[in-house]
Amino acid sequence: MTMITQVRKEKFESDSTLCCQERNFSIVTNFGCAKRCFFCAFANHRLKREKQTIDWDYLDWCIGRFTGPKVSVSGGGDPLFELKENFSTLETIVAICHKHNRQVDLHTNEDLLDKLAMIELLGFHQVVVSTHTISEVRREELTRLLRFSRARVVVVYVGQSSDWIREWIRFYSFVPKLTVRECRGVVADFNKIRQTLQDEFPQVRFLADGDYNYYFMPDNLVYEDYDATKLAQKFQRKEKKQ
Repeated sequence: MTMITQVRKEKFESDSTLCCQERNFSIVTNFGCAKRCFFCAFANHRLKREKQTIDWDYLDWCIGRFTGPKVSVSGGGDPLFELKENFSTLETIVAICHKHNRQVDLHTNEDLLDKLAMIELLGFHQVVVSTHTISEVRREELTRLLRFSRARVVVVYVGQSSDWIREWIRFYSFVPKLTVRECRGVVADFNKIRQTLQDEFPQVRFLADGDYNYYFMPDNLVYEDYDATKLAQKFQRKEKKQ
């Protein structure tokens, strides 16, 4: 993979398209992660060491109040990290979403072959898989995943060449939904790669960085931004009177 020199952005600026669409709702887990991606947005997050038990009553209230298009479970670390230990937590999240007639997606970067049976049991609407290699193992994982679930495959753009992105798209073209996403906090000419490839691959989504969700974070508060700097007033519940 050919990379360009990367420079961290001092401050993330939201994409201007956000004012024109309704936000999704993301439940950000903090189980941990087996990967060490240099571009990880949570690696230096102020809530990385926050390990509170989920406030289930509050999460249930939030999902009931949310009226947007999608609910997802993401990281944080990775929702599938130490899956056996965290299975019941994910199971409860899915149950709450189903209680409110909401479908829920899973976002993961984990290796999947040994987890597919449990993923199927959890019953997510869609599994969104990040993959930053062109890998026969990943291809096999996705082939098996598609037997029981919808799937989307995502690569984070950190300066790969247009030829590498083309190869990635063609390699994973058997998956119905593909996304090339701009990397948060890393300066790379995403607009250039999007302009170069979007006409050639109209079926691929080129997604600019942005806060597309409300974020239920590991401190049991809901924020308007992934950096957790601004509380979402829509989800601030008044305390019950005694």
